[in-house]
Amino acid sequence: MTAWRAICCAVTTAAKSLMLFDRPIGAVAFALDYQRELRRLARDEAFPLRARVGIHVGDVILWQNVDADIERGAKPVEAEGLVKAVAARVTSIARPGQILLSGIATSLARRAQGELGSLPTLRWHNHGNYRFKGVPEVVTVYEVGEDGVAPFKSPAWTGKAHREVPWWRRPGSLTVEAAALIAAIAIPAYFSLRTPPAIAFAERDWVVVGDLRNLTGDANFTDSLQSAFRIGLEQSRYVNVLADLKARETLNLMQRDPDKTVIDREVGSEIAVRDGVRALILPSVAEIGGRVRVTAEVVDPHTQTTVYSESADGIGESSVLPSLDKVNAQLRARLGEALATVTRESQPLEKVATKSLDALRAYTLGDKAYDVGDLKNAAVFFQQAVKLDPEFARAKLWLSITYYNVEQFDEASKAMASVLNQRDRLTPRDALFAEAWQATMSGSQIAAIEKWKNLARLYPDFFFADRMVGFLNRKYANNYGLEAIEFAQASASAKNPRIHISEYLLGMLYLGNERYSDAERQFAAIGSPLSDTIAGDHARVFAAQRDFVKSDALLHGRKLSESPQFDFDRWRSAFAITLDRGDWSEAWKQVDEAKVRFSSSSGSELRYVQGIEYALRALKPAQIESGEGIEAQVKASQGILV
Repeated sequence: MTAWRAICCAVTTAAKSLMLFDRPIGAVAFALDYQRELRRLARDEAFPLRARVGIHVGDVILWQNVDADIERGAKPVEAEGLVKAVAARVTSIARPGQILLSGIATSLARRAQGELGSLPTLRWHNHGNYRFKGVPEVVTVYEVGEDGVAPFKSPAWTGKAHREVPWWRRPGSLTVEAAALIAAIAIPAYFSLRTPPAIAFAERDWVVVGDLRNLTGDANFTDSLQSAFRIGLEQSRYVNVLADLKARETLNLMQRDPDKTVIDREVGSEIAVRDGVRALILPSVAEIGGRVRVTAEVVDPHTQTTVYSESADGIGESSVLPSLDKVNAQLRARLGEALATVTRESQPLEKVATKSLDALRAYTLGDKAYDVGDLKNAAVFFQQAVKLDPEFARAKLWLSITYYNVEQFDEASKAMASVLNQRDRLTPRDALFAEAWQATMSGSQIAAIEKWKNLARLYPDFFFADRMVGFLNRKYANNYGLEAIEFAQASASAKNPRIHISEYLLGMLYLGNERYSDAERQFAAIGSPLSDTIAGDHARVFAAQRDFVKSDALLHGRKLSESPQFDFDRWRSAFAITLDRGDWSEAWKQVDEAKVRFSSSSGSELRYVQGIEYALRALKPAQIESGEGIEAQVKASQGILV
């Protein structure tokens, strides 16, 4: 090993070669000639050729390797020293075509600059102090070169070398600062210029009302305010509210328990998407700072984000219904309804419903019982609501309807008379509804049909009115025409919670028009809960086409219901088909079986069978006397033959 202590400089090029010179000026002269020749060669070959050069001065140790090591691949001469590492770091930040020197190398080379000869375009440029990885001291970096050959640009920053500048001027810090500046400008600009969130809501679009969140701790608020919110919103002819029964049916399709599932943001949005509803409304009530606040959020069901919310508050329980009125009016206006219409067609909940939250809760329970067909309990709850508030006209209206459906006609008429004396305590729609129902219970059915038509035209999405037009036309006017079908079709909407009844009506109207394929398709599409009940009418479609094999299969292919009333329509259809086939002995047999089957019925089924028997006996002179006896029985029971 040979140690050589001399001032030298290392020149590193892109080919990663190391050159040693006795003096820095020699290294500079070589580097300048090297870059100049590379430029000429690149121009001649039309191919870019550039080198990066770094020069530093320091002590190195040289030694020659023995022949045996050289044969195994060692270099003949090795050079080591800190100067080699620093020269490599300087080279690493050089750009292509650039010659960089350390501060000490520059100082020594510039003293001997005259040895370079006449180079008029030679320039020296100070790039500042740099810190190199593994080098404790700061290194001042210079560039030397000729104009037109050297780039004279700041060296690149690398992971192992960077210019010594304040931390806030370093690239990483500048990136953060730029990002912060952009955010400081962009965020306020976004919030000031963005389009406010909205839902493309049009007239007669639908909304789902979620379950009310009661944060007050008063359980009486939950059901009563839920109903009050619906009653208030249903006053609008601009906004349609999806029936709670329909929402619960959709929960069944979602394989969720309707009685236990809360319609919240997630569940309500899924219901809205499934039923094609435009918006979800989430009402809530809370006590904040001694005030009761009612809030309603309008949610986009596709994104589950709140588009906007409205709220109103007051002091005490008595302020809740007026707050609901304010929130409903604000929501209707935000959804696009004209403010003048909202003001003109809305009445306070305390007037069209009740001031008593207990009465409102009883009404809500009655409404739920009615929806599931529990008419007995529905009547009890409606009676309780009227008892708590004798001015609660809406509860009286549904009490009358419930009485009529359980064939307590006198009680139904009394309740309806009381309702009509309180028209001013009903919403506009309910007032027309009560008048149409009164005409249906007593009076000309032609007049009733006209009233139902007017109601259906004013409130085209009130499916009950559409269905009643079709039903009364068929039953009392013997009208199976296009108008009756159009009203029935309007009622058979997917958003109608009782669509199966409308589909049944539509099937019967098709049958009356001898549109057998349409009638067959309509009956086949009807599912639970009417699929068994309408089997008799479905059989009539095939009997009318003289296909008695299929009609018999429908009539006798299903087991009897535990309740005779549910089998009455099937029996009536079977009896009519038997008469149509001219099988009199079978007809008498069916009459005898029906008298036994419906003997325990408290409704009109037995009277109907007795009337049929009277009519059959009247056809035979020898049986007129017995037929008159049956007539007397029917009259004594005050039955009505239909």
